[in-house]
Amino acid sequence: MFRQKKTNAFTLIEIMLVIALLSIVLTVAVPYGLRFFSVERLNGASRELLESLRLSQFQSMNQSMDSSFGIYIGEESFTFFKGESYMGRDIQYDQIYYLSEQVSSSGLSEVVFEKLTGLPGQTGEIILASRGQENIIYINDQGLISLNLNVSIAAP
Repeated sequence: MFRQKKTNAFTLIEIMLVIALLSIVLTVAVPYGLRFFSVERLNGASRELLESLRLSQFQSMNQSMDSSFGIYIGEESFTFFKGESYMGRDIQYDQIYYLSEQVSSSGLSEVVFEKLTGLPGQTGEIILASRGQENIIYINDQGLISLNLNVSIAAP
């Protein structure tokens, strides 16, 4: 008498169900994942710029090297510099920080802090943006530098 061997295998319907479920999950998850990385890139650039602004203010207040310090914000990078202005800076002390290709900047392009007082020569805001999200760095006339993270991870 013949005994039929029972094989353990997946049926075509089971495989199709798994593929359908996986594609639904990926369709929902991938846009949120991409948005998350975009927001983190923007927040990282904003915090790095904020730290550089505070460092230049601190260096100016301490009268390091008997000079003022500042930050120049360009399209693709920002530069920590020593001097009364970006154009009149001492190039050997430049520290350049590159922004991600997805991050754009607007607002103030140069902020120089006075020796001893640390007061900014320019006040206003620096806006960093990426994929519809904006982070704003405010600089007031008393030298207070603050960061407003305007992030919402709603629908991508």
